[in-house]
Amino acid sequence: MMKSKIGIGLGIIILLLIAGFYWFGNNLAGGGGSSQYAPDTVKTGQPAEIKLDLSVTSGTISGRYNRVSLYYKLVGDADNKSITNNPVPKIFSGDQSKFNGKYETYTFTIPPYPKGTKGEIEYYITLALDGHTSKIDGIKRIKIID
Repeated sequence: MMKSKIGIGLGIIILLLIAGFYWFGNNLAGGGGSSQYAPDTVKTGQPAEIKLDLSVTSGTISGRYNRVSLYYKLVGDADNKSITNNPVPKIFSGDQSKFNGKYETYTFTIPPYPKGTKGEIEYYITLALDGHTSKIDGIKRIKIID
């Protein structure tokens, strides 16, 4: 009788440990990552599109990134302009489906510069992951061609 009570007690403890590891593994804050995609050049009269992929290492991404904004200007200009966009969850298929819920893509469209504009566009991105603010420098300057 005593052995069965000990066995039941150990079984309950093991179950609680497994449930706890599962819950903490999916709900604790973890690190994040990013990738940027920007064109080398943009023609006057055409918008420049910059994509930002954000990820998390643990838990799901939904609602963890916020205040994601892109700031841009022509090199030499004094004032930055800003663009804020909502995230679009990345959809994976096949063997990559395990990554669902861990990635978001943000697309920023810099409005076209008028004909005759010369120079380069520089940019940076600000965001907060789990309340911690970060600044990410742009991966390159975008040359404007006429």
